[in-house]
Amino acid sequence: MKTLTVIFAIVTVMFAAWFFAEHNQRDELGRKHGHWIEFPEDEDVLVAKGHYVNGKRHGPWVERLTLFGGTDEGPYVDGKKHGHWVERDADGNVWEGEYVDGKEHGHWVLRAASGFVMEGHFVEGRRHGHSVERWPNGSLLTEGPYVDGKRHGPWVERWYDGSEHEGTYLDDERHGHWVEHWGEASLFPDRVEEGLYVGGKKHGHWVGRDADGDVVSEGAYVGGKKHGHWVETSLIDDVSEGTYVDGKKHGQWWFRRDPDGTGGYYLTYRNGNIIN
Repeated sequence: MKTLTVIFAIVTVMFAAWFFAEHNQRDELGRKHGHWIEFPEDEDVLVAKGHYVNGKRHGPWVERLTLFGGTDEGPYVDGKKHGHWVERDADGNVWEGEYVDGKEHGHWVLRAASGFVMEGHFVEGRRHGHSVERWPNGSLLTEGPYVDGKRHGPWVERWYDGSEHEGTYLDDERHGHWVEHWGEASLFPDRVEEGLYVGGKKHGHWVGRDADGDVVSEGAYVGGKKHGHWVETSLIDDVSEGTYVDGKKHGQWWFRRDPDGTGGYYLTYRNGNIIN
């Protein structure tokens, strides 16, 4: 047992001597220089391997991450990420693009293991310019511009149920005129709703039409909630008409199925609850 302990100690010393002879050297000023293998204090990085020049990372580096078990690979210049980088996580997602002076800058592409793809541009670490996202089958998911890291300008958004919404963003919030086409697999098949958003919430007059262009809903929103007089048609063509207050039915409502308005009945609501 003592012999094995001695042998192990000798091997350990020899390995350490070789390692520090080939790696982790410093120049005459004490600065890191040459090839280094290190275990940074950064909790997200398990081990990093690459070169130092005059105390700063310079040249190709590989960083193995602890949190997601991924790997980041690319060059440093004068201590900052600079140039083409490929960043992978353990799930097979790949994020690839350019750094300039330590910040994402230029064209970037995310290819998810699921087949989802997102690509666009960055300027000094923030998304800026045209961006496209695609479903795994290659069809368009969303498309539009970013300005200084926020969606800003005309956007198109599509969903698995076949729905398509189109309108403008202002500082990352829907703002202005929007047209919302509901898909065949949605709650309201082939319905089109149209109106305004203000600060990310529906506001003002909205109209909904069916596939034939007939009005099936009409009324106003205030701060994202229905408010005032509304006429609504259900999926089974029942028509209801009455008043909303702060998003809740309030007062007397008229319900009917016959187009001529006959055969209906009244219900009275208070704060969304039926009281008779």
